[in-house]
Amino acid sequence: VQGLPRGPVSKDNLSPFSSSPFEIGDHLIDLGKLKASDLKAAYANFNALPESDTLKEDFINFKQNRPDLDRYGILEVLKIRYETDYWPHWNGPNSELDKNLFNYDDAKEVPADKKVRQDELKKDEDVEFYQYRQFIANRQHLDAKNKLNEDGIKLFGDCLIGFSHRDQWAFMPAFEVGKSVGCYDYDGKFNDWGLPCLDFKKLYEGDGQLAAAGKVLKRKFDIFLSSYDGARIDAGWQLSNPATNKGPEYLGDSLLKILQMSLEDQRKIGHDIKTEDINIEELGGPDQAVNLTKNKFPHIHITRYAHEGWGRVAYYMQNMAYKLTGFTIGVGCHDDLSLIQLAEEKTQEQKGLLSRELKTPVSTQEEFRNAKFAELFTSRNQFFTAPDIVGDKRRLNNPGDYKDPQNWRINVLDNGSDPEEIYFRNL
Repeated sequence: VQGLPRGPVSKDNLSPFSSSPFEIGDHLIDLGKLKASDLKAAYANFNALPESDTLKEDFINFKQNRPDLDRYGILEVLKIRYETDYWPHWNGPNSELDKNLFNYDDAKEVPADKKVRQDELKKDEDVEFYQYRQFIANRQHLDAKNKLNEDGIKLFGDCLIGFSHRDQWAFMPAFEVGKSVGCYDYDGKFNDWGLPCLDFKKLYEGDGQLAAAGKVLKRKFDIFLSSYDGARIDAGWQLSNPATNKGPEYLGDSLLKILQMSLEDQRKIGHDIKTEDINIEELGGPDQAVNLTKNKFPHIHITRYAHEGWGRVAYYMQNMAYKLTGFTIGVGCHDDLSLIQLAEEKTQEQKGLLSRELKTPVSTQEEFRNAKFAELFTSRNQFFTAPDIVGDKRRLNNPGDYKDPQNWRINVLDNGSDPEEIYFRNL
């Protein structure tokens, strides 16, 4: 089972793919398990526990292992004061200092004015309240993972290729000013996602040790891999071929080496993540990126755009020389049309190809939907999106509609239906 990115969302940005990979959003906390009406009440109950309570001891250990959350706690305080966490829009007497509060070399002494301001903000009770929420969210996440594991199910996560504006504020020297990450559309036009871009000149020091950007990337992988059994690496071709508003770049295996470091470190502490469980989204990635990791990590591909010369399962096997376990395939990904929508648009275009390859008639939209699922089983590894499994017509995400509250929601409970009944009916 693979989930969406779990970072915080807000009224200004409802997309989990623009969230921080270092944080867990409050929307994922189960209040029922806390036996509280809201998070403030849960925190008050927590504070009323004796200091010797094991939950409080666990909280102290959690904070010690995640010193970076001090910075995000301060950001939460400033978010309240400035009424937004989008720091470029901050205005006020201390705004310039606050915008650059962590813009210094971590290896050197903290500048005096920033140290005074940090110490002042750390005293705000909302810092520890934020850390408590992260602690509870992480604890519930790991509980859910362990329960799935007990049933023989692995929990995969969606490892964001990018970072958020919150991360840029917390680790400013690791990012290149004015540079953002995006992708190239099929017509060659650059689609700017607006995500902050690491400063690739700061990945490694001259002696090969990790520099500022490399440390932030390594920390992202460490936190992510410690939370899951496997991964989908979002827009994985950008691990070698990042697309930015300043043009395309080729970094070879510079970023992949950092991912490999994190995998090895996890294995050293007993978390045996399998290489075959790290799935790299390639889709239409450049040949350089595809060839760099092909048959080393499984690649993710889709059949939505399949035609005679591209996108069929047989194409990946024959034309791209994948091993049987070298790729995982689905009809579409998280921001594609739903299968029902796809049938409305593509039945006429793809029915001949599907009829020939599956040796069965495909003429109606229902036959098309069945055939697109059946087609996946001519491969070794398949994936299915939740909207298609429950028969939701809407697409999960309309790219660009980051403020639409219907994005990222699946209507499993429409008309009082039972999710389990819906699942088996559509299966």
